[in-house]
Amino acid sequence: CASGELTAKRLADRVLSLPPLSALSREAYRTLLVSMINDEYLELTEEGGIIIGLKGEKLINSFKFYAVFKDSEDFTVRCDSEEIGTITTPPPVGDRFALAGRVWEVREVDLSRRLVFVKSVDGKMEVSWPGEGGEIHTRLLEAMHRVLFGEAEYPFLGENARERLEVARRVAKNAKMDKRLTVFLGGQSFALFPWLGTRAFRTLKRLLKKNASELGISDIQSEGCCYITFKGKDGKDADYERRICDIIERDGLSPDELVFDGECPVFDKYDEYVPPELLREAYALDRLCPEEVVNRFLGEAL
Repeated sequence: CASGELTAKRLADRVLSLPPLSALSREAYRTLLVSMINDEYLELTEEGGIIIGLKGEKLINSFKFYAVFKDSEDFTVRCDSEEIGTITTPPPVGDRFALAGRVWEVREVDLSRRLVFVKSVDGKMEVSWPGEGGEIHTRLLEAMHRVLFGEAEYPFLGENARERLEVARRVAKNAKMDKRLTVFLGGQSFALFPWLGTRAFRTLKRLLKKNASELGISDIQSEGCCYITFKGKDGKDADYERRICDIIERDGLSPDELVFDGECPVFDKYDEYVPPELLREAYALDRLCPEEVVNRFLGEAL
């Protein structure tokens, strides 16, 4: 802004020399630049230079743009023409959340108009206002596994807590959760306990959704990062863990392939100014962890 009009090359040299952007590829930078010109945040002059656009001028003159924290602006949730309510963070397309006493599945997110289009689905959920809470590391889940299947006694636990731990250990061993990750719940219902932290758990859930047809499963749901429930059409003796292993061995596990076309994952303050293809790339790098999933299914047992 203070430098006035710059050529695309000079602007790139300045921007990409800044420490926070030094790792940004020129191809990604070009995608961002073209997007900002198309969206009128920047403007291309007749001489081929680049200046601040009309929308960009309005943006940089707002104190909200320079604030450290993201300004709270809710998204309106709509089912057809009916307005259901508001949420603070738009979930990814295909995710489900509870609002106004019902469960909804996200069909489309319109960032510019701050709208989330949904359809009603059956089921129950406890979380009514989805958002990005703190992340849990895989080491913590593995520590929980050691507590659950170990025999150590913890003197700091109260009497009720000790009894609950004993019951939990007994139930887990009866279900053979120390020998397998998948538990048959009855009917067509199964639960998968991968003992993975938030990012790896998120990666696994996306892998299951992508390959649901081949795995023979449906209705994939989760809350937190402790377990995933699903419906299996092949009965209680089906080895779903083996099927997951086969897919990983055959195809590998690339995070880029787990972020689907049409998704626009928005989490951080300036994401709405970034084109969807770059947001998908950032999501794959920052919020997925395929290595831990591969290690869980193809590495040493817990």
